[in-house]
Amino acid sequence: MWFVNAFSGFKALALDLMAISIMASTRKIRLLVVENNLPYLYLIQRAFSEGAGHIEWELAVANDGEQALRALFGEEKSNTPLPEIILLDWNLPKVSGLEVLHREARALAAVL
Repeated sequence: MWFVNAFSGFKALALDLMAISIMASTRKIRLLVVENNLPYLYLIQRAFSEGAGHIEWELAVANDGEQALRALFGEEKSNTPLPEIILLDWNLPKVSGLEVLHREARALAAVL
């Protein structure tokens, strides 16, 4: 699972992640975008929709930290696979991006 700060060049980020996915395989990549700024969210969605034809991005969106935690740990999550990449903004309402990251890290540590 990759955590990426949302304040980088979204197009360059999408291209870098596409290169990573090509090296790994040419399958569907699940991406959770956690962003409350609508213009940023638009740019992110646009960057990942313009991928190469052999790469398919499955985007899920959370607009605040609380929604992100529900997407990652909620009861409805039990039958849905976790995202392979999380694009996480730090400055989020309700629960900060840093707290989301800490909770995800604790959950991963418990699994390992």
